[in-house]
Amino acid sequence: MKSSRIHARKLSNLRMRTIMKFSIRTAFSTICTLIFLSLTWSHLHAQDELPTSEVEVVKQFEARLVESNRINIQPEKEVVQPLPLNFEYEVLNHQEEVTYNPPEIKPRGYRTGRGPEIYRGFLKAGAGWPLNYLGQFGYRFDIDRQRNANIFADLRGLNDGQVDDRKVMNATIQGDANYYTDLGLKLSGFAGFKRDMFQYYNPPVEIDSLTTSKVNYNDFTVGAAIQNYKENNFGIDYKLMIEGNFLNSSFAQKNNTFNITGQVNKKFGESFVLSVGLGSFNDNYKDIDEIKQNYFELNPVLTYSTGRFKISGGVFVLSSGSDASIKPDAEVEVGIVANSLHAFVGADGGYKINTLRNFISENPFMAHTMDSLRITNTNHYYGGIKGNINGISYNLQGGYRLQKNLPIFQIQTPLDTLVDHFLLYEPVFDDATNIYGELSVSMPLLENLNLYSLIRYDHYEMDELPEAYYIPSTRIQIGGKYSMMEGRLNLGADFNFLTAVKYPENEFREPNAVFDINLNGEYLFTDNFGAFVQLNNLADSRYIRWQDYEGLGLNVLAGISLRFK
Repeated sequence: MKSSRIHARKLSNLRMRTIMKFSIRTAFSTICTLIFLSLTWSHLHAQDELPTSEVEVVKQFEARLVESNRINIQPEKEVVQPLPLNFEYEVLNHQEEVTYNPPEIKPRGYRTGRGPEIYRGFLKAGAGWPLNYLGQFGYRFDIDRQRNANIFADLRGLNDGQVDDRKVMNATIQGDANYYTDLGLKLSGFAGFKRDMFQYYNPPVEIDSLTTSKVNYNDFTVGAAIQNYKENNFGIDYKLMIEGNFLNSSFAQKNNTFNITGQVNKKFGESFVLSVGLGSFNDNYKDIDEIKQNYFELNPVLTYSTGRFKISGGVFVLSSGSDASIKPDAEVEVGIVANSLHAFVGADGGYKINTLRNFISENPFMAHTMDSLRITNTNHYYGGIKGNINGISYNLQGGYRLQKNLPIFQIQTPLDTLVDHFLLYEPVFDDATNIYGELSVSMPLLENLNLYSLIRYDHYEMDELPEAYYIPSTRIQIGGKYSMMEGRLNLGADFNFLTAVKYPENEFREPNAVFDINLNGEYLFTDNFGAFVQLNNLADSRYIRWQDYEGLGLNVLAGISLRFK
């Protein structure tokens, strides 16, 4: 019993000590917590300037609205005040600085591509009265973006039953090929062949059947060219061309020509352009005798242009055998009224080789032998005005030319005057002074109607010859073109007038003036098929420029035209 009490007292003492330890620990933790909170509160209380926030949850929002002062807004129609019709602005007088991007030099040519669908070729064929015929063909081959080729053929002729033995035939075929390289070069080659046949007619006396009454000319052309088609690193544009022509007649006449020409252009800044031209021209003619002509040409020109003012100055340096000369190549142009009225004055000159090829293009009835051929030396001084007024473009120019060795045609005296012969012409050379005036005008009267005109007057004073034989003094040409029905119907008309030429007194038949009116039209039934008609020389004026070779009177030509994609 006693031992049980002792044991109970011991457990009670142990429990008290445990409680006291726990109480001490709890009190210590509480005291530390109170001290920390006290310090924290004093720190927060010291920052009075910082804002405090208070959140109040409103559960009865409508109740608060009832307590507030509501503003009643009744719906009504809004009145919009109209803006004034007139406004007044005050613009201050000042200057604005405008800057432009530097100009970009565009290439002279571009590579060709497929592009939109276009017509690649055409065919035109017709016949008329008196018996004459026409055939034309052209086609363009676009191989790829860098290569293309073109071909063109033309055949026309006349077999006139109204005049004995009047027959003419002209045939031409030519083509070219072009290659555009990645380096910006355009390489070209071209070739052509031309055949002309002229029948002599209206002889002054009866000609026996053994006399040759016609002449044939065969002319072959071949050449090549190289030029840049886009801007290069040097900013230089250039072109070089080589061309050869080989002409033969049925009377054993030969005329071979070989020419080399080149051009280089360089632009300096915005206003200056330097151009340098080079040329070597060589001609060889042979019938019984052989005649050689050649000359070299150097043509540097510096051009300055700005606004309405343009001036170019240069020279022609010419050399032909022992003959050499320097001629001016200069022009000054001033815009009196921008685009509408420009005045210009200039001086130039040059050499020209007189060839059989040039002669037959003007006079097909050339003699079969020529005693001499010379180079024409020209000094030219001119001036005039030009411009565009309301779409009307005009150019009025007058000039004065000094020409040494100007070719003038005369009838060749036959070796035996007692033998029957046709009248044929040969050139004689004489110095001449030429004063001329020329006016050209182009005016669009309506949207699809365009008129054009050309008037020229020439006066010659010869050194030894009495007159400048067979050269018309006045030429007038007036014409127009009209398109309608969205381009399906195209009409044209032109009027021509040439004065009678002067001729030697021993000629058999007096030349006359010509008054010529021509009408033409074409209608396209579809995009690829059409028909055309030409009414030529409605005044039936038979022009006689070359003795005993009168021109063709009234004639008609009609046919069809095709287009190929």
